[in-house]
Amino acid sequence: MKRTRFVLGLVLALAVSGAVRAQETLSGLPVLKVDGTAYLVGPAASVPLDYDVVDFKWCPDGNHLMIRAQSRMPYLQGILGKLDPSKLPEMKHYLFSFDLKTRRVTRLFSGTEAIAEFSPVNSKAALVTLVSSPQEMGQTVLVQGEGSRTPINLWQEGNIQVMQDAVYQPLVLCAILGSKNGSLTKDYFVVDGRGAQVQVIRPNLPPGSDVYLHSKEPYLILSQHDKLAREENRPRNPTVFRLLDLNGTVTRELSAEDAFKALPEPNFMLTPHSRPGLPMDAGQELWLTSALDEKAITPAEGGLPPQEKGHVIVPAILGMGQSGDVSPTEDKVAYVYGGSVFVREFEKIDPKLLHELEERERRARALSNVKQVGLALIMRASDWDEQLPDASNWSKEIGPYLKNESISAEFIFTFTGPSDMTKIADPANTELGYIPVEGGRAVVYADGHAKIVMDPK
Repeated sequence: MKRTRFVLGLVLALAVSGAVRAQETLSGLPVLKVDGTAYLVGPAASVPLDYDVVDFKWCPDGNHLMIRAQSRMPYLQGILGKLDPSKLPEMKHYLFSFDLKTRRVTRLFSGTEAIAEFSPVNSKAALVTLVSSPQEMGQTVLVQGEGSRTPINLWQEGNIQVMQDAVYQPLVLCAILGSKNGSLTKDYFVVDGRGAQVQVIRPNLPPGSDVYLHSKEPYLILSQHDKLAREENRPRNPTVFRLLDLNGTVTRELSAEDAFKALPEPNFMLTPHSRPGLPMDAGQELWLTSALDEKAITPAEGGLPPQEKGHVIVPAILGMGQSGDVSPTEDKVAYVYGGSVFVREFEKIDPKLLHELEERERRARALSNVKQVGLALIMRASDWDEQLPDASNWSKEIGPYLKNESISAEFIFTFTGPSDMTKIADPANTELGYIPVEGGRAVVYADGHAKIVMDPK
């Protein structure tokens, strides 16, 4: 019942907002098809913020957005000379958490320091690098609500660099780039937001190793050169992979294949594209594509968007330099446009329900087309002393009365009565012709009305 309400709600909402160009649509509803599975892309909903949005990141649960923003228009007016710069309030920067289910906005940070980088740990906490001036390297703090700033006091000085955001789980992998005894060093730590309290963990790793997060489980993947194998010139892969817990304890060795399988493998990509013919100041179109089908993001001939399997244009035009992202749960897309964040849901649809919706769409289209052809026949008769054209030339005769002559191609002319319409005894039950639909016909009658007539079972 929940899915049916979702589908019908989207159909109604987009039917009102108008058709959207896409690979396929249902009453204006974009349909994304990937390997035989169909998804419905819903209407846009903006995040209620009275600030200029800079960018955003999804939280691991897929139901929250972490949004970086700043103060609105007075600064732009000041730059343009419309306001006295000395009278402008100080620019402020913000970080918000937005709950898509309750549509509640929670402010996690506000201040005059610029947010150089941020990484959601969970829906209530983020790792934030703050800078007061462009010359500073910045200070990395953990924020867990407005007024809560916990400096990351670590075991060595250096610039903290976020190596990998939380993707599908509340973990962030970071590195400290610094110097020790005159040489460049790199060390790692993990911010773990799974429990009631956020923890900063320093895994015990061998020097010279590279690590990355497992995409689905709370583990690290260690990538390390096998120096001994290389020195002995043994026919082994010079790189070994190991699965570690968050403290750095080795649990088992991994093959290269298993190590790469631990990387995130999204089903969808959301990419901006500058289509030929689209004015530069109009920004870029946003394409939602199947990550399994590289051809889906290759432009077709003539500069038109591709019509490959697994491609749909999200109904949005992005500002230059802005982008969008698919949620970790792969059921929503979000993007920034005009200083605001917009979110669109998409949901897998049951094949039987999809077939039913598509058939309803085809019937509605057939009913509209058959009625247009019927009215064209009646209008032609009105201009020719109430004489209907005969079966040999009806298509050519009604051409001037149709906006789109191609709709008559599927029409089957069945009228066999008197060509003089004034002599038709029962116009409401006299068939002029029909368009076939699954399980029946879309029929138009001599009085102009049309209906679906199902075949007898």
